[in-house]
Amino acid sequence: MPKNVKLPLVAVVLAIVVTTTMDFTGYTVFSALPLLGLTLAFWLIQRQTKAEIGLVLGSPRDYGLALSYPAVVLGLAVLVAFLAGALSPAETNWSKVVGVGILAQSAIASLMVLLTEEGFFRGWLWGAFRRAEFSHAKTLAITSLLFTAWHVSAVTSGTDYGLPWPQVPVYLANAMLLGLIWGLMRLISGSAVVASVSHAVWNSCAYTLFGFGTKVGALGITNTPLFGPEVGYLGLLLNGAFFLWLLAKARRSGSLEPNGSPPPSALYGTEPDQAETSPDSNPSAKMRSPDSTTRAKPGPSDPGAPSRRSSRPSPSRSRAAPTPRPRKSRP
Repeated sequence: MPKNVKLPLVAVVLAIVVTTTMDFTGYTVFSALPLLGLTLAFWLIQRQTKAEIGLVLGSPRDYGLALSYPAVVLGLAVLVAFLAGALSPAETNWSKVVGVGILAQSAIASLMVLLTEEGFFRGWLWGAFRRAEFSHAKTLAITSLLFTAWHVSAVTSGTDYGLPWPQVPVYLANAMLLGLIWGLMRLISGSAVVASVSHAVWNSCAYTLFGFGTKVGALGITNTPLFGPEVGYLGLLLNGAFFLWLLAKARRSGSLEPNGSPPPSALYGTEPDQAETSPDSNPSAKMRSPDSTTRAKPGPSDPGAPSRRSSRPSPSRSRAAPTPRPRKSRP
């Protein structure tokens, strides 16, 4: 196994071991914090650039895409639950839910998620696999799979985030889809910050409205195995549909590399290969540049240049003079 692949795998194993230990010892609330230390430690080893780890700002359109995901998927989940008569929000303080549960938590979580989950999986780990010359598609799949594996202990440790065993496979399938969606956002925008904003808004809205684990959210939905956006079959359907739409968008934009070629050298802060711009490697440039061994055609003012008029025989000189006819004398 190449050395540049061993390092990210070692980092993931450490992340899963540490987080699992904290989840099973009652420290689930803080189990994501070790990811910050691991990200800093392994970044010091590889010294990746900001572009490699996605520590760049995206465009306003990228953030619009990031916010559209929780808005569309969670909005449709609420609509379906409402039409099915599954809502019972009679005792909900909506000013507190919106002001504290969604807006304030989204702002705080955007930074926390960037420093922990997104900073590790879609930040340093993404850059490490790309530096190992993994294609974008392979990097997307592997980081999403490892992201899912890191979440196993949270729902199997018997804590507040724990789920009944029949719901665990559905949750892990949804976690895989979430990882793929945020990975595609990172791929399209080139920014882990964009993915962090979407992740934070999703967590704040989903957990506040639908609850988490066995706790009921502000909407009062108790049938989360069916309507839950992370633990329910409806979430599986909606997340899958959004992933397919986003995947098609990434393919149309050319973000996914079909041939699995390594990233451009500009990503690592290096200059393009000089051979690519030299006349020897560019036939058209070579044709345009005159060869130093070829003599230039002499112009009309060149004394050594033969004159076209002198090189072509003149009709008056080349034609023989006519012989005069003898005149007959009259008798």
